[in-house]
Amino acid sequence: IFESKDFIENATGDIKSIYDWSPSKKGFETTSKINTRNKTSKRRARSQGFEVDPLKKKAVELHAMEKAGEHYRSNGYGVEDTSSNNPYDLVCTKPNGESRRIEVKGTRGLDGEVTVTKNEVESARNASQPTDLFIVHSIDIREEDGKYIASGGEVNLIEGWVPLEAELTPLSYRY
Repeated sequence: IFESKDFIENATGDIKSIYDWSPSKKGFETTSKINTRNKTSKRRARSQGFEVDPLKKKAVELHAMEKAGEHYRSNGYGVEDTSSNNPYDLVCTKPNGESRRIEVKGTRGLDGEVTVTKNEVESARNASQPTDLFIVHSIDIREEDGKYIASGGEVNLIEGWVPLEAELTPLSYRY
């Protein structure tokens, strides 16, 4: 079983050959030889990466926060934005008092890795209430009247997120 996270509709040429590939009873076969040298492609990264343009970054973040708020409100939670003064973005509380912390991540990349801070990890590990990691990936950006508008995106929700050391990769150190 194969799953393509970066699928091109109506593909032709070498990409179509890859899509048409299937294993044979004798081993592996392809329908044609593929030459990947000197080919360029516009491909979205699998991971969150680093958005260079701060206005695009803000549009993506706000869009992800909006989607997270809509999700929890539709599930009966009141939603409070705590992103300006806590290492988590939202606190969602049901009328019966059940409460969750939500760490929201937005990315234009495909469903893959996201960057989390040391404080976000420590907060999720030591939380007195459950923490969810709400990832919105594959967000589209367009420019309209000099402003960036984010739309779309797919949600990957990890409820009760407690990051393990084996799931974390250090990006930098302070010496």
